[in-house]
Parts: sequence; structure tokens; C-alpha cells
Amino acid sequence: MARHAASSRPGPSPRGPGRSSARSGSAPVGPTTALDARDPALDVEHLLAVPGGVTPADVAVLVASRFQASRWEQDAEPAVLRLSRFTTMTGPLAVAGSTAERLGLPAATAHAYLVQVPPERGEPPWPGSADPDGLSRAFPDALPVREEARVLELLVGICRRVHGALRVAGTGLVLRPDPEALVDLLVCTDVWLEPEAALAVVRQVLGQAELALGEAWDGPPPDVPAADGPGALDEATRRALHAAADEADAAALAAPVLTGFGIVADLGAHGLVAVEAGWGEEVPASLHGLAWARDGVVAYRVRWTPVDVEALHLEHPDIAFRALRREVAPVVAAVAGALQRAVGGEVADAAGFLVHPEDL
Repeated sequence: MARHAASSRPGPSPRGPGRSSARSGSAPVGPTTALDARDPALDVEHLLAVPGGVTPADVAVLVASRFQASRWEQDAEPAVLRLSRFTTMTGPLAVAGSTAERLGLPAATAHAYLVQVPPERGEPPWPGSADPDGLSRAFPDALPVREEARVLELLVGICRRVHGALRVAGTGLVLRPDPEALVDLLVCTDVWLEPEAALAVVRQVLGQAELALGEAWDGPPPDVPAADGPGALDEATRRALHAAADEADAAALAAPVLTGFGIVADLGAHGLVAVEAGWGEEVPASLHGLAWARDGVVAYRVRWTPVDVEALHLEHPDIAFRALRREVAPVVAAVAGALQRAVGGEVADAAGFLVHPEDL
């Protein structure tokens, strides 16, 4: 049973803007400056485009999931959200329909943020490497590294979360990350469920789920002597068997306790849904402010593995795979929801953003 109630803070829904915001007291209410398609800053700064209804506070919540010290700078016009010493986001800037068209942004774009981050580039993309984010296409000569890479990963994640787009500095290439691409969910808590208890929870959603603890025991090895009764073994054999049993007992006592296990459900043509349970000392950044997560968390990761694994890593999978993924996503969400109700804690998506339990 859970030792505490769920402590989930309000956060943006997987398919829409946030319920509330971090640092909302200093967040700008709305754009007062319009984006100029001729602004030379567009040649050197990345641009995050978001649809109407996504507020500056929503953006700040998502940014804080990766950059904990981010803050709105006071008395800046237009507003400036500082991510780190060298990285800022300026906005929101109002985007007219003609401006969105000229810059190749989605027609639904209402606001934009100019992102200033020092360019840091490394090696070119490996030929044929998987790239669901499109960054290899955007940076064919040298991929971003260090802070620029972290910022671009954040921007891609925000785009997925709010149905936005990312315009890359220099080339002007516009990426529209698929909002449905990330199916997996993570439940973080301080409550450990024994394997059978976790299985019972998962079976509320997937009745065919089974524990995955390793191979079943098939009995003793063939070289162990059989006996019809206590007197069937001579003294030397009996002592040897007792000694071997004592060694096995000592080894079992010295072995570490169970620190992880898996639960698997076969969905046939829809692939597999698995729950991986274990202790994690690397706490997601979005949980750093919670006392119970300070030293690590119990993590229940709900994963989907399709039959066509390679399609998971495509930027634009075919329509059949997208339809399959759309059918499985509610199942993964239902499993994560059942686990969260049992153990409390927080739910995060595969990008590390918190998901409100009601949105599951």
C-alpha cells in the first residue's frame, strides 16, 4: 500500500498547455511585442513557436523541468526567461499569420520565443543513425553538444508537449516534432511494491501480464543422487549433501535483496508492454525539489516495444505504425495510472516532463 498520497504538482498535459505554472508571479501575462520576420536575430538564434493557449507560465514550467534555476528577468521588455548564465529565451512575441507563413511556421502559431544559446558543435551525425527528433537533418555537418544540445533537446520536448515547432538558427529549417511519438511513462515514488503486488496492479489493466524474474527452476541437476528414504544414502554422501546445502544457504543469505523486476504483457501484433521496477539514484530533474526524492526514487518505467522496433526511431513513421501507436498509448497510460494510484508519487513522460495523474 502507498505510504503517502500522490504529491503530483500541476503540470502541462501531454497534449496541451499547463494547468498552472512555476514562477508564475513574475511571468509576463502576454506578448506586447510582435515578431519581425526580418529580425537579424533569426539568423543566430533558435525560435520556439507555440500555438494559442500556451502561456508564458506553461513554457516556464517545462523549462524548469530541465533548468531548475531558470527565472524571469525583471523589467525586461520583451520578457526574458534566463535558463543559465549564457542561455535566454525572449518572449512571448506575437506572431501574425503572414509572419508565420514567411518563416515556414505552422499556421496555428500564435507566439514565439527567441532562444539565445552559444553554438557548440561536435561531430557530424553518424550515417544512417536513428533520429526521431530531426536534429541530424537540421545539423548535417556537426551536431550540437553540451549546453546547446541540452537546450535543443528541451525545445524539441516542449514542441512535442504543446504541438509547437522549432526553427533552427542559420538554416531556418523548421522541425515539427510528433506530439504522439513518446509513449513510455515513468512513475517515481518512495514506495516499493513486491513483484506479486505490482503484478496484481498491472493486471487491473492487462490481465495477461506475467512476472519476468528469470528462468523457472526445472528441478535439481541430474548428478544429484536420488534416495527413497533417510537410510538410502551412506554417511559420506549425506555429509557432502549437507555441506553443499550449507554453502547454498550461506550464498543465498549473502546475496543482495531483490532490487528490480519486470512485468511483461504480450499484445500480439501490438507488441509488448513492460513494467521495469527498480531503485534509481539518478532522480529526474523535475523531482529535485521534493524531499522524498532527495536520495533516489523507486521507479516504475512503463515501456512499449512494438513488433517493428526500428519504427520507434523514425522521425516520420508511416500511417499504419502511427495508428498502432495511437491504440497502445492509452494502454500504457492506464498502466502508469494504476501504478500511480497504488504507490503515489509523480508521473513523468519520456522527455522528463511531469504529467498530472488526471491527464492519464
